[in-house]
Amino acid sequence: MKTEQLIHFFKEEAIKANEQTFPIYVQSFTHLWTYKWGTLENIPEEIDDLITTRALELGLIHLKRAD
Repeated sequence: MKTEQLIHFFKEEAIKANEQTFPIYVQSFTHLWTYKWGTLENIPEEIDDLITTRALELGLIHLKRAD
């Protein structure tokens, strides 16, 4: 599978995901990425941003405000 295809499929699934399926999609994507490229260090910034944004939208993570 080409990098562009993997990114495209993940984006489609991330957008459709709910709070239960999203972690599964992220885990599957990161496993495939690590298998193919050996590290998560080179994940595109757009994917990193998408994961963070969707996790916030779904209430899976919360930002802590500095006092």
